[in-house]
Amino acid sequence: MTYNCRYCNRSFAKEKTLTGHSCEQKRRVFEKDQKQNRIAYQSWLVWRQRAMINAKANKTYEDFATNTNFAGFMRLSKFIIDLGIDRPDDYVEFITMKGIAMSKWNSDRTYEDFVKERTKKETVERAVERTVLNMKAWAERTKHEYTEYFVKVSAVEAVQDIRMGRISPWCTFATDQGSRLIDRLEPGQVEALVDYLDPRSWRAKVMRQRQDADWVQQVFNQAEIK
Repeated sequence: MTYNCRYCNRSFAKEKTLTGHSCEQKRRVFEKDQKQNRIAYQSWLVWRQRAMINAKANKTYEDFATNTNFAGFMRLSKFIIDLGIDRPDDYVEFITMKGIAMSKWNSDRTYEDFVKERTKKETVERAVERTVLNMKAWAERTKHEYTEYFVKVSAVEAVQDIRMGRISPWCTFATDQGSRLIDRLEPGQVEALVDYLDPRSWRAKVMRQRQDADWVQQVFNQAEIK
């Protein structure tokens, strides 16, 4: 009598040996509850729904663990975690709908393009919500009040937050608080943000959508953001 591994089909003479056996597929399944694996699996499901015609929605994690794209989605998941992407599904939809090759999913250029597109297309309400959530996360890390973000965040961290899309251009161009933050930056830092902020386009947008811009300023003032 032999005992077979259900994951790799390798045979063993003793059940005890099978129990202690470890293979790549078994490891993948046993690690399914880890954060990286969970995000990778969810990203794979989103990708299948967007990229594949008539894709079945009821694919299990074990289906994912044996899929040839497993390693690629694990790399994508690590990228999402390392960057702290707040809505991973949005990023997966972006790279899928743009037809971006898997080899470029983890590139800074791809993420930069995603940030630019998202900041232009998202609603002003979502933009403010995302910005405030980042301010609150900063407050938890630094033990400051979130309302102090624009006056106490370091210039280096502010530049990174803007580049990563954590602070919306709505909040830097439509508020006094945002303008004062930009004024605190060094010329070189401001120059590095030009491609992300697109000042000419955003100033024109704020002027066209004056009602939205006034609403953002009102939200900031009511929250007593400094």
